[in-house]
Amino acid sequence: MKQLRTLSFMQSGNCLLKALFLSVLSWSTVGLAYGDGDIQFLVISGDLTEQQKQAVKVMLVKAGDSLADIVKVKRDLENSDWIATTDVTYRWPDELYLEVTPEKPIAYWNNQAFINDHGKIFSSEYIIAGNLPQLYGQNEAVGEVMRYYHEVTRALSSTDQTVKTLRVNGRGSVEFELSDGWRILLGNVEVGQRLQRAFKVMSRLRNMSERQAMVRIDARYSDGVAINGSILTRDTLISVNQNTNASNEL
Repeated sequence: MKQLRTLSFMQSGNCLLKALFLSVLSWSTVGLAYGDGDIQFLVISGDLTEQQKQAVKVMLVKAGDSLADIVKVKRDLENSDWIATTDVTYRWPDELYLEVTPEKPIAYWNNQAFINDHGKIFSSEYIIAGNLPQLYGQNEAVGEVMRYYHEVTRALSSTDQTVKTLRVNGRGSVEFELSDGWRILLGNVEVGQRLQRAFKVMSRLRNMSERQAMVRIDARYSDGVAINGSILTRDTLISVNQNTNASNEL
């Protein structure tokens, strides 16, 4: 029985940690021919968890004789939902080198999957993503959802807030919630203008020491916004800010 040895490297930053371990994969063929030689070693490199490395090894074992076809190896690996890209190189005389890049989620998608920065929806049992934004929308409108998400994220770049949830419904109506609980409703027309208007109001409220949770700013109006929440009164604003003009800033 032919045995194919696998050398696995772990990528960390720009350093290739040669803390390599040797694992032996049983091989049932007489040999793997590639060009003028046989493949004796597999080198698996990339920023992979132990589970992900093992998953790659299992896929390679199942490949059988087709390991000699590096184009097919690349295609088969990249067909896995959790793998973004794979570079496969034959290194003479007997080594097959794989650089595997896993998908990196930036948000959850509809509570069922992940989504990456390019708007690709994918699933993975190997990712524990933690505290990511929640994005909601129809799969065919994922590009629109991502456009709004990036637009809101850019608008928040100068603040200490992040997007907690963002939703685009079937009618294209946009709303989102920030990490402090504030909700912004934008509707489905003139969304960019309404976003600017909502953020201008939000900025002024925060400058006036408005830190209440669960404030809702409804910008679905042609020339203004509606504010639903416990907003400070004029007398309180003057007391907090020591500024008689504070109540007129809106």
